[in-house]
Amino acid sequence: MQKLSLLATFLIISILISLVTVISTAETVSVGINAPGGVCPNDNFTVEITVTQVYDLDTASFRLDFDQNLAQYQNINTEGTLTEGAVPTVNDTIPGKITVVINIPGTKGVSGTGALVKINFIAIGETDKSTDITLSDVLLGDILANPIPFVIEPSSATIMIGASGTVTLDPDKPKGPPTWYYVLTWNCGSITQWSYEGASIIGADVTGAAAAAGWIVESKEQTRVVFSKTGAPMTEGEVSGFEISGLTGGVGKFTVGINSGDAEGALPVKLSHFIASRTSEAVIIKWRTESETNNLGFNLYRSENRQGKYVRVNSHLIAGAGSTDKPHTYQFVDEGITAGKTYYYYIEYISLNGTKEKSPIIEAIKGTILDWKLLTSWGKIKSFSH
Repeated sequence: MQKLSLLATFLIISILISLVTVISTAETVSVGINAPGGVCPNDNFTVEITVTQVYDLDTASFRLDFDQNLAQYQNINTEGTLTEGAVPTVNDTIPGKITVVINIPGTKGVSGTGALVKINFIAIGETDKSTDITLSDVLLGDILANPIPFVIEPSSATIMIGASGTVTLDPDKPKGPPTWYYVLTWNCGSITQWSYEGASIIGADVTGAAAAAGWIVESKEQTRVVFSKTGAPMTEGEVSGFEISGLTGGVGKFTVGINSGDAEGALPVKLSHFIASRTSEAVIIKWRTESETNNLGFNLYRSENRQGKYVRVNSHLIAGAGSTDKPHTYQFVDEGITAGKTYYYYIEYISLNGTKEKSPIIEAIKGTILDWKLLTSWGKIKSFSH
């Protein structure tokens, strides 16, 4: 009787564990679609069907709908996915629609998070058109032939077919402030416009090769400049002669058709405080950054004369925070001083690519705390006279 009671207890616990597993799975499993935001005309691109936190998956099926005039199905594969080794069955007889069925080899199923399959397409049709690729009719089954509950997130992806270009600083020109010079490089398609978004923009111009090719400044605002091409679109090569001026530096963003990115060479450290606190034995230097981009670190320089020769006081580079949008505070104690003397300091910032910029100079006088603060960016700091 006691054995029967123990067996019943064991069975009840097993059932409860199974129920908990099913409930947990229903809350956590999601299926989605991952695709590039933009592609060039006639380029191949890949769409991934993804799953998160699935357990004992044995079968899966789904449907994709897309604009047949803009995207053409090529093939499907499972290499590098959760279902690697499986051979999906694909029905693509209806234009603009494919249905896929996946059966996992063996009896163990698969568990985890990742791509279920990779579906390859080619972009066709007109430039500056977009297609939505929509995921529906999804079914998941486990190794016991039970359905696996899930949510679809996201259920669609929009792919733009368009021109693409890249904007970089002109290596033959000095870097701003006050003026930055840019080169536009063609990647694909027909480029008729590109834009730059930044801050504190006071001017923009087109000169040299860009002006000769028919580029103009279409519009200029404090935070955005748009350059446009008159005449025939740009369909090859590169062109220089784009200029943007401003009092401060910062990481700007360029957009050329479907491509965008950071414009190189902008000044990435935003410094908000630079403080010197003087005692009879040392000077305590503190500074605070509100954000940093590609920041390798800092050096601290000291002089006994504002216009005199400055020497580095730190023996090793003071490590920066790399790239961050969060505030960071730094401190250095300079003990190599003489009582009764006044000292002057500035900070040197070094980026990961070796670019160096300087802060304003502050003065350390015995018994005082001097606080320089609330300038908007390193570029504006640099504009102060040393």
